[in-house]
Amino acid sequence: MKTLNHISVIAITLIAMVFSSCNDEWKNHYKEGDPIIDNENIASVNAKAVEFLQSESSLSSVFNLFNETGMVDRINSSSQLHTFLVVNNDVSVPDVDDRTYFAKTHIASVGLSPSYIPDNGMRLLMINGKYLTVTKSRSSSALASKAPSETPEDSLTGGYSIYFNDIKVTRITKVNDGYVYELEDYIVAPKSMLEVIRDLDDNYSIFREMVLGKATRVFNKAASKPIGVDATGNTVYDSIFVETFDYFTKLGKGFDLTSESVTATMLIPSNDLVTQAIEEGKLYLKFSGAQRHDTILENWIFQSAFFNKMYEPTDFQNIVDMTSVFGKQWRNTVQRVDLNSRMVMSNGLAYKTEYLKLPVNLLIYRLKDYFKYYEKMTADEKLFFFKETNLIYNKTVMEVGPWSGWPAMGFPYIDNTVVYFRLDSIGKEKCEFRLEFTAVRCTDNKDGTYLMEPFVIPPGEYTLHFGFKEYKTPPVNKYPGNWAVFFNNDSVYTIPQTQHLTTNFHYDRNGSGYPEGYDKDHKGVTDPPDLKKNTYDMDGTKVATITIRGEGPQPVKFTFHGRNLGPDADIIFHHWCLRPTANCY
Repeated sequence: MKTLNHISVIAITLIAMVFSSCNDEWKNHYKEGDPIIDNENIASVNAKAVEFLQSESSLSSVFNLFNETGMVDRINSSSQLHTFLVVNNDVSVPDVDDRTYFAKTHIASVGLSPSYIPDNGMRLLMINGKYLTVTKSRSSSALASKAPSETPEDSLTGGYSIYFNDIKVTRITKVNDGYVYELEDYIVAPKSMLEVIRDLDDNYSIFREMVLGKATRVFNKAASKPIGVDATGNTVYDSIFVETFDYFTKLGKGFDLTSESVTATMLIPSNDLVTQAIEEGKLYLKFSGAQRHDTILENWIFQSAFFNKMYEPTDFQNIVDMTSVFGKQWRNTVQRVDLNSRMVMSNGLAYKTEYLKLPVNLLIYRLKDYFKYYEKMTADEKLFFFKETNLIYNKTVMEVGPWSGWPAMGFPYIDNTVVYFRLDSIGKEKCEFRLEFTAVRCTDNKDGTYLMEPFVIPPGEYTLHFGFKEYKTPPVNKYPGNWAVFFNNDSVYTIPQTQHLTTNFHYDRNGSGYPEGYDKDHKGVTDPPDLKKNTYDMDGTKVATITIRGEGPQPVKFTFHGRNLGPDADIIFHHWCLRPTANCY
């Protein structure tokens, strides 16, 4: 942008001649045509903002607002640059309770040049402590021609219109102490995020109370005044209390719900959406046989609603996954936001939620179970769940039993029970086996009997993990050979013989993933900490990412086909695990 310094000497001389021919009264300083147009974008005048506003009869209403609220005196006594937002007299000044606060909404203590407004927008702190959102938008005609349009508004910044809180700028004037932006309407100071939450009506009371219920009331001693001493000699205060949201700052990566300086997006679900999502989630759990505590489901509702950046409507259309400050996944191809409900807040944007669904990877943290139930099955159940070829059941053994000291050391409770099969290899030098195992859910009836049911898994994408038992340098004829692994008849992995001789598949002590809530960094009672405690109750080694298709929960089958095994080889199974991925939504 050009400034007055760029105006030619001749132009300056002419302007000086015009000024010298006028009297000293301010109203004669400006005549039609006096403002200098800088590159046909911005009018530039050789005067301070207060002088300019006082001279413009069309801006008398906003000047009177600034004058009666003390803003004129404040600006005159200041040496800072300022940005002024003004409105033509054709628009009435709103009837507001606090006119001084309202006036301060339209003044910022910084000179905001249009050229400094980034294409992706910015926030401007006004002197009332509230932030306004400043955006730029190019007209459709300008976009089509890839050149500035000829409309007056779009010519302000070379084809872009400027908006303050979605209110369009119609004229820009550069003054000696800043910039004056004329708007189509006045700006009523936007509410902060916390104010928006507090003012939600009863149709949104569940979300409102979920958030406000996390507040902590704290005595502010510094702001409280001593008013006396009680009978015991303790100082009595005219107590001032403040609300803090430590839950958000601690679990939300420093997200301060009370701060005006955050730049955030908030999604607001209605009571109907919350109730429906939780009811559908519980129904899903019932059919899939999984279990989740109610607080986990309820917490996700508000933990998925806060983001540490401002998302515009186009972002919800272009971005598949957004991650909340609590690390919760919001998938825009499943969830829906009412893009027309966009609400400008002083510290961000808010939208009403249009559709809400509890994701599968929330309802299911992980699915993990064992092969050990063979000896508890009836003959018919063994034929259904374990279809063996060249295998003979040997034994089921708890090789590492639970130990009472583990919980104190930060270990989860574990039960390393494994089931042994022996090759049916009479007269054979090298053998192969096949086991088709249908995942089973075993329920103890507490009467010496057990209920065996197929373990049904909801559709979606999962990572598949297994655990067996490490072969610690066995004789050559016990080598387990190579195992081909199938999931629902699809080949997914080959376990080479060498991996059976290492800890790759030893129980569940390798791989990634922990039981929910397990603190792998907890030091427990040992000093130095037992570094091995983070190797228990893991998912086991990942062998594949698989997808279960279909409409509802269904049984799954794991098949193992081993080749070139020694005739005395033991086949030892521990556990299987499926963990939902981000795509299991």
